[in-house]
Amino acid sequence: MLRILRHLQQRFFTQSTSNIQLPLKSLTKRPSRKKTQTFEANNCLAYATASSYQLSPLLNAFIRSDLPFLINELPLELTHDVLCFTKRKSNVNMQSDFFIFSNGSIVLWNVDPITLKSIRKILSDFEVKPYEVAIVEYENEEIDYFYDDNLTTPILRNGAIVLPILDQEADLLAKYTFSNSLSLSVKLGNWEYNLNTFLNRLQHFPHALKSGTYSKIKPNSVMHLLGELYEFRYNINLSSDFITEPDFYWDREQLSQVFSQMNRFLTIERRTRIINTRLEQCSDLVQMMRTQIYDIRSLRIEILIAAFIFFEIVFELWRFNHDSGKFSQLKEYFTQKDKSENLTKSKVKRHFFDK
Repeated sequence: MLRILRHLQQRFFTQSTSNIQLPLKSLTKRPSRKKTQTFEANNCLAYATASSYQLSPLLNAFIRSDLPFLINELPLELTHDVLCFTKRKSNVNMQSDFFIFSNGSIVLWNVDPITLKSIRKILSDFEVKPYEVAIVEYENEEIDYFYDDNLTTPILRNGAIVLPILDQEADLLAKYTFSNSLSLSVKLGNWEYNLNTFLNRLQHFPHALKSGTYSKIKPNSVMHLLGELYEFRYNINLSSDFITEPDFYWDREQLSQVFSQMNRFLTIERRTRIINTRLEQCSDLVQMMRTQIYDIRSLRIEILIAAFIFFEIVFELWRFNHDSGKFSQLKEYFTQKDKSENLTKSKVKRHFFDK
């Protein structure tokens, strides 16, 4: 039995790396937070389910649905990027809200599991490039929140969101600020997973450079990997707010502080910096591989050109030698002809003088 187990273990660890399925985990995601509250608190959930959402038809779909939620008006600068729905209650602790972001993420405040299932079912019809369900369920954020009558500004306390009792508009903007940061975190978690998968595809490159077998790699595949790297960089550094604060907070100092505090708690800046460092290393590796492959192709072309030149020289020498032989034969022929003509003339002259 022990021998069989050893044989299976050896087979498992010597199989092709292309068949190895990495576990669903992020490269830099924080470990799950443990709930430290000893009292009952509401729950806030964040998911990233797709690359983006079609907000206009999605809004119409929610309006036509039977869900007991009303759409909330947000500041004008947010209307093209966020949808907000609220289920109002007389007790603020019982109120439910959810925010749908155009980047393909959703943040839900105090939404029960049955309603969550209905919301995600509607979302699925308007997703652009949806993510795998396993990734969506794993790369999520969950945090408790509660209200405190003694506060005047929202804060984080012991790993939970603490909200003051404010008017409806202020409460909505406070929830939006936390939701914005949670949305960035789950999107970043998805990019971390994608980068993990990408690194798995690159893990044979260093060995190929070391062993000199990189010539077997196709140039088209290297260019495809390089394009994916630039797409990673564009999505993380240019088309998102991972490294810059959104313009919405420029004239809202209190919300800006809340957004920065939540980002520090979710370690978004650190995670983004680590991803960019890994992307730079991957880019250097792929660029080196691309240079080596194209150098080999250039060398092969140069050898081919040299071979053509060599064969052309050989052919020209053969033709010259062949033409030289013909020229010698012609020269000999005309020499013999001249000799015979001279002999004939001398005979004629001798015959004439003899007479």
